[in-house]
Amino acid sequence: MIRFLAWRLLSGVVVMTLVTATVFFVTRMLTDPVRIMLPLSASQEDYDRLEASLGLDQHLVTQFWEFISGAVRLDFGESFWQGVPALEVVIGRLPSTFQLVSASMVVAVVLFVPLGMAASLKPGGWLDRILVSASLFGLSMPQFWLGSMLIFVFSVKLGWLPTSGSGGPEHLVLPAFTLALTSGGRIAQITRSSMLDQLNRPYVTTLRAKGMGRSYVLFRHVLRNALLPIVTLIAYESAFAMAGYAVIVETVFAWPGIGRLAVQAVTQRDIVLLQALVFVAALVVVVVNTIADVIYKMIDPRVNIS
Repeated sequence: MIRFLAWRLLSGVVVMTLVTATVFFVTRMLTDPVRIMLPLSASQEDYDRLEASLGLDQHLVTQFWEFISGAVRLDFGESFWQGVPALEVVIGRLPSTFQLVSASMVVAVVLFVPLGMAASLKPGGWLDRILVSASLFGLSMPQFWLGSMLIFVFSVKLGWLPTSGSGGPEHLVLPAFTLALTSGGRIAQITRSSMLDQLNRPYVTTLRAKGMGRSYVLFRHVLRNALLPIVTLIAYESAFAMAGYAVIVETVFAWPGIGRLAVQAVTQRDIVLLQALVFVAALVVVVVNTIADVIYKMIDPRVNIS
């Protein structure tokens, strides 16, 4: 386990370095933040003065070296847009995204894993057909449309929930369900497929022939063996959402997370803030995948994660 964690730490550092370096060069090649920050009437002297104050007049290699040196110290510089340390801005938004993703994953697991299990018990039955159709419908619905419909029904027409923003638990309901319905469709499909695969294994017939109850076999053996692909998908959905997949939901519901912050950073041409966002997103993906691998070992000791 220690060898595995050390290898993951090393590979994580390499991944984050490559990702942040790519964003560094791409943002500097495709945008000119100085021109965006200045008014149209600004002179060339104003342009040169602001460019020098931001350090963007130096050679690209020099800028990259200063960027890497600062990133090692977790110092990405000050945000062009907000004038405060960029990493501080990202970390301030990270808990909101974590709250949204955690709530949506809880909803998706609690609702759709049992549905996938129930559908696998009678493949081709009415519940199975409904689940497959509903999950495909959920996967096909754009999140911006689904979120807008939920706002229209539960906020505008019924007045039960707020339309946007953050605050109490009532603000979390609609964005969490919007994000959970799309993720839940995939989780239900994988749960159904994985359970069907295990139910057709010979050990199930053997255990039933020994007189073991159906519920005992289902929950003690079948579900445990079927959990690995389910955990893989849940980890993928969580990491994907934390790394930016929730941007549409956060924008529709004005949720103050890192996805919405990324949209604002792109709009403001704030390359420093964007670099800090990508670094944190890459770190989240590495951490979530490492936790998922450790959970694999806890579920099935036969898995050799090292």
